[in-house]
Amino acid sequence: MPRLRNSPGQLSWQAPWTSVPYTAQTAAVLLVGTVLGSRLGLVSMALYVLAGAVGLGVFNGGSKGLFDANGALSATVGYLAGFIVAAGLVGWLAERRWDRSPIRAAGLMVLGNLVIYAIGVPVLAWTLHMSASDALFYGAIVFVPSDAFKVVVAAGLLPLAWRAVGREARS
Repeated sequence: MPRLRNSPGQLSWQAPWTSVPYTAQTAAVLLVGTVLGSRLGLVSMALYVLAGAVGLGVFNGGSKGLFDANGALSATVGYLAGFIVAAGLVGWLAERRWDRSPIRAAGLMVLGNLVIYAIGVPVLAWTLHMSASDALFYGAIVFVPSDAFKVVVAAGLLPLAWRAVGREARS
């Protein structure tokens, strides 16, 4: 059952086929990057990751830090790095008018999501000593349906987000 706390990383739900919860983080990353642009999107995601790294408990379930309980690099650190890069990329694409229609906005967000996978999956494989195929399955494929849904929701929220930051809907 979803539970909402004080960050998108803490809105999560669990499915029986994976031990990793589904969160609203990727939708927030893609929406923030698209609305704020490349520089501010990248900086905002870097600050989010930094807040978690210093122990503010903003990640899923209130977790914090970039290391697991054993002191090893967290398996999610690649996804967190991907958030920063993806926010910068979708912001850059939005600055080049890729966000001017719902279809194009969804397309740029799909690209951003692929960047998150491209960085997160190899780090997952490395940190957990998984095969590439297992990491791809457990670190991306099981999340594709929910990530596609989140892209649609984030693209649909763009006009509200533009208003929230004082921009008019673009056409």
